Amino acid sequence: MNTLRISTPLISLDLSPFYLKSGDYDLARALFSPWFLYDGNIKPYLIEKYSANENFTIFRFEIKKNLYFHNKREVNSQDFKFSLQRGMLFNARNSFKNILLCIEGSYQIDDFTDIYKDCVSGIKLINNYTFDIILKYPCSHFPIYFTRSALSIVPYEALDDDKPWLWKKYPIGTGAFQVIENINNKVQLELIKFPLHFSTNSSLFQKIIFSQPNSEFKADITLDQEYSYYPNFLHVESKFSMIIALEHFHHTGPTEYFLFLRKLINSALDKNIFIKYYIENSNLSAIETNQFLPTSIKKYNFIKKMDDFNSLYIEFLEKFEKIPFINIVVYNLYGKESIIYKLQILLFETLQNFNLPVQIKYCDSLDFDLNPIQHYVILASSSFNYPVQDNLSLFFSNTNEIFRYEDSDLLNLKKIIKQAGIENNLDKKEELYLKFHENLINLGLIYPLFETFEYACINTSIMDPKKIFYHGYHPYYEFM
Repeated sequence: MNTLRISTPLISLDLSPFYLKSGDYDLARALFSPWFLYDGNIKPYLIEKYSANENFTIFRFEIKKNLYFHNKREVNSQDFKFSLQRGMLFNARNSFKNILLCIEGSYQIDDFTDIYKDCVSGIKLINNYTFDIILKYPCSHFPIYFTRSALSIVPYEALDDDKPWLWKKYPIGTGAFQVIENINNKVQLELIKFPLHFSTNSSLFQKIIFSQPNSEFKADITLDQEYSYYPNFLHVESKFSMIIALEHFHHTGPTEYFLFLRKLINSALDKNIFIKYYIENSNLSAIETNQFLPTSIKKYNFIKKMDDFNSLYIEFLEKFEKIPFINIVVYNLYGKESIIYKLQILLFETLQNFNLPVQIKYCDSLDFDLNPIQHYVILASSSFNYPVQDNLSLFFSNTNEIFRYEDSDLLNLKKIIKQAGIENNLDKKEELYLKFHENLINLGLIYPLFETFEYACINTSIMDPKKIFYHGYHPYYEFM
């Protein structure tokens, strides 16, 4: 039997689209198919084809025919509507839920029974295989969000009646593999080829075994650092990146006080310390990003250094009399072994060393009430597949989490970036980037610390890594 063996740090059967946690993604890619594939261009997968109106506010999606869930029920357009509304539930992961809030009539759904109704006006069913999504504002890259298994579809009948974010038994999706045996859901899990999957062919793996690292498990693919030193393992790096960013929250939003405080906090950070810590404590590589700048222009180093922290500290006291309490938000969600969790603690210790009045605020999600007289800081990450890296919507934030939108401010920033990109005069180019930098600060944008790349190690003595994609399993390095 043609079996693919994957070593992964975490195995859980509680995972489902819009509810994935750190460590769930490898398994999710086998169980849940994305709407589209993406290699710089959108390619059909669950969705056969799509179209948009002239200003990209209405999208029509046509579902592939003869598409089935693992319980052998055929997929229809109602499943897409249900899955999207389920993604708006109060406890869905914020970074995924916020994507859907650009849909007309969308809202955070607090009553789970609403997801079984037609509660969102911007999702309109045309027939069993066609549906429209109407957006509140133009967003040309909206379909690209759905190139991820994390935003896939689920069958309503397989979910718990009272807690539709949990399964009645095992996860059920539309992926090329389905759960067949739960040996130990914390140690090892076996998946078998789904016979009704539309991409089934003679070369498809018959089975995938996910296992936590151990000496007896001979992995074909692994995320363990140790395997990168073995002669038969090829280090494969993803083309898609993840931004680790410092984000500041305040109940009342950006003000002169808030912006000055953020500048003070940022001046206390040495990104090299964070990058070094990240590399030493993670399996992922990292590249520094320029202060406040998107990765597309990180190769330019025209931004002037901030003033010395001490002088800023004195100036802040002169303006506002005292430094306010700063809460470093730590996600319990990630777990103490997560690199994001560790970086949040490092952030706390860093600011504490500068004698800033900081304390740790532990929470399960960002759905907590902000105290209007306190400030909140968090390390956030995002790894959405944008068509071009100068799509700056990644760098906008609100009081909840990374926020994506297109309006006149964003379009103006894109215009400045494009002008800088084609400008040959270095002085003028520097002037444009400085103008861009000032706009980012004035608009209350997040602070990108560094860019990371996911990778895996593939045992080349067993398989050709470039053929893995065609075997029905779509890992993060699928388009290498």
